[in-house]
Amino acid sequence: MRATLSVLGLYNEDDTLFDDMVVPESDHLSKEDLIENILAQCAELEVLYTEPVMFKHILKYWSRSRLHVWQELADTMDYDYNPIWNKDVHDVEYIKNTKDESTVYSDQASNTSSGTTTNQAVAFNSGTFDDREKDTSSGSMSSTDNSTTRDSGYHDESRDLVSQGNQGVTSTQQLIKEQREISEFSLYDIIIKEFKLRFCLLVY
Repeated sequence: MRATLSVLGLYNEDDTLFDDMVVPESDHLSKEDLIENILAQCAELEVLYTEPVMFKHILKYWSRSRLHVWQELADTMDYDYNPIWNKDVHDVEYIKNTKDESTVYSDQASNTSSGTTTNQAVAFNSGTFDDREKDTSSGSMSSTDNSTTRDSGYHDESRDLVSQGNQGVTSTQQLIKEQREISEFSLYDIIIKEFKLRFCLLVY
């Protein structure tokens, strides 16, 4: 009869004991594995609530109240970072209303013209052409066109400023040591420890 007062005893009496328990959504946690680990580590521990229906009810709402904390812990296991960097900054600097350089375009055209005209005729007693009259006209016509265009304005600019790596405050060896400690973090152990404190009589 005493077995019914333990976690394993209650589970043997009602194998749906953990069905209503909620756990975080994470690739690092399986509800099935969590239940098996609870049973393995808490099998012979006496429980506060010896009636299965009451136990299930309290477990359901307790797990719901702790879910946001467990989910935050689970999310930290998915952070993307370089474990041997202690600086990873990416800033964007905006430079507004930068004045463009002025560009000047200039066009110029010039035209000049001149000429001479001579009229000849043959005398009645001569077989050669002699000048009869000669009109000479000369002159010039000049025109100059100038056109100047200025092109200027303003535009926006931005620059990416990236600073990454180990800035020397902490040695690379220390960062590696801390990463090893992080690798030992287990969400299973966190939840099981809380379960023991909440549902088990820790009297040995």
